Amino acid sequence: MWQLKRGHVFLSYVSVQRLQKMYVREQNAKAKLRLLAAIRRKKGESLDDIASALEKPRRTIHGWLTRFEQRRLKAVYDKKQPGRKPKLATSQLRKLRRDLIRGPPHVPGRLWTTKIVGEHIRRKYGIVYKYDNVYRLLCALGFTVQKPRPQHYKSDKDVQARFKKKAHRVAQLYRNRGWTIGCLDECSINIAPYLSRGWALKGSRPVVKTNFTRERFHIIGARTKRKFVFRFIMRQTQRTFIKFVRVMLKEHPRLVLFVDNAPWHRSKAVKQFCRKRSKTLRLRNFPAYSPELNIVEQHWKVAKQAISNRVLRTLPAAQYHLRTTFNNSKAMPKMFKYLRD
Repeated sequence: MWQLKRGHVFLSYVSVQRLQKMYVREQNAKAKLRLLAAIRRKKGESLDDIASALEKPRRTIHGWLTRFEQRRLKAVYDKKQPGRKPKLATSQLRKLRRDLIRGPPHVPGRLWTTKIVGEHIRRKYGIVYKYDNVYRLLCALGFTVQKPRPQHYKSDKDVQARFKKKAHRVAQLYRNRGWTIGCLDECSINIAPYLSRGWALKGSRPVVKTNFTRERFHIIGARTKRKFVFRFIMRQTQRTFIKFVRVMLKEHPRLVLFVDNAPWHRSKAVKQFCRKRSKTLRLRNFPAYSPELNIVEQHWKVAKQAISNRVLRTLPAAQYHLRTTFNNSKAMPKMFKYLRD
């Protein structure tokens, strides 16, 4: 049983030097061990010596060397095992993928869950998959777990597309004349912690302590191509809006600001303020129900992530963390392309 060729008779069609080159190039740890066993056998070592040097059972070494004689150098790697026949045929997988792309039936706009997909497969194909196997199947079909972005049901994609084209032309025109293009928005921040996902030990139940307070403050911010400017305010009013725009005008003498349709952005006082500064200030409105067109909305997302899962007992404590985040230019999103280029 244990009689195997050794020395130059073992693998006579290949030299020791070639085996050594293969060993150096090989990245797979198991394949390297097999090549090392073949090199030692080629040099005339016994099975016991090879097993002792590689710290492997004698029978394992014998199996490796026997497969070298049977499969030649292909024995470096394991044979690919066919495995069990899949429950769903290739044609069924193609149909299932089309069903998944269309979305769950009778629920327009809803995303699939692992449980719903498993139930869909059971009803349509009569095959029962466990939860983990449904997850692997979805990954194999090219799907990933994603969180949808919110969009108001009244928003109009055609109106948004036309706005982006027009805003791009307007921004380009004013930029060529030396004006600064910016976007402005306000945000409310609660002292109660924002909860977000994070890593924890499997089976544990992480807890974030909170004070359940209703205290809050607001932030007004504007994004230009170069920087993000912000102020902490206690109320969102036309007065705070005008005061902030004055600050922006000191830094940017000629300014085009894109704002949403909040009532305090369209008040008589704001219109009168703009008329007096018609040569240095232009206000443009985003389409209704279209916060995704405003880059400043992305800054609020980063800000809330920065203070998530934190116990903030006072307003200054929250403002400190937010100020640190806003002053980190690398963490802040860049201006949207349709307003930047």
